[in-house]
Amino acid sequence: MDADPLGASGFEVELGDAEVGCSEVTGLVLEPGAAPTATVTLRRGVTGDGALLEWARRPEPRRVTITVLDARREPAARYVLVGARPVRWTGPTLDALSVGVAVEELVLGADEVRPG
Repeated sequence: MDADPLGASGFEVELGDAEVGCSEVTGLVLEPGAAPTATVTLRRGVTGDGALLEWARRPEPRRVTITVLDARREPAARYVLVGARPVRWTGPTLDALSVGVAVEELVLGADEVRPG
């Protein structure tokens, strides 16, 4: 088993059976003794793919899998959000004077976080 720490920049996110590109995932937290719930935030640059907004409009529970990749881009660790459902979608801040990327955000509630 490789003992080198994994980088934070290589990961994949699957919403059910569909892979979506995300630039950031935050909130992977486990609090022993607390209710087994999680709030995880997905952020990504806005594209023509409206998958996050569409899921927020029809928030049925899904299994979300976050896979951390090693330096060879091979799966090295997985986190599974069981019973994940959208809690809040936030669209991009639009500013004609900005050169930044338009970013959307989806906050998920999940019944449980498990290793994959």
